[in-house]
Amino acid sequence: MTKEEFLKQLDTALKSLPTEEREDIFRDYQEHFAIGLGEGKTEEKISASLGSPKQLAKELLASYHLEKVETAASIVNILSATYAVIGLGFFNLVFVAGLFIALAAILVVGWLTGTGLIISPLFGLYPICRTHSS
Repeated sequence: MTKEEFLKQLDTALKSLPTEEREDIFRDYQEHFAIGLGEGKTEEKISASLGSPKQLAKELLASYHLEKVETAASIVNILSATYAVIGLGFFNLVFVAGLFIALAAILVVGWLTGTGLIISPLFGLYPICRTHSS
């Protein structure tokens, strides 16, 4: 993903933030790209190392709402922060659970394959032993 695509997706996901806050975030990420390009990295590698813009936006929104609660603890701010943190937690749960299930499936398949390879010679010896004993 190019720098423009990354920043566009981030902008779309951060629409609920005030303009000043969004501009500050964009300056930070433009600086990330400038530093990476100065080190000889491509825009695609830089955006991949930064992660998903949607995930970053969720984290930034949660952080913004938590800071807002710390400065002005109102019911609206507390509910906004709670909603942002729950949304972030749900996204992480789905992502991590999917990865966990995939890894568990790989381990189970590997274990079954290994067991099958260990036991398979016994099935080959049974007919040989049976013919020699008769």
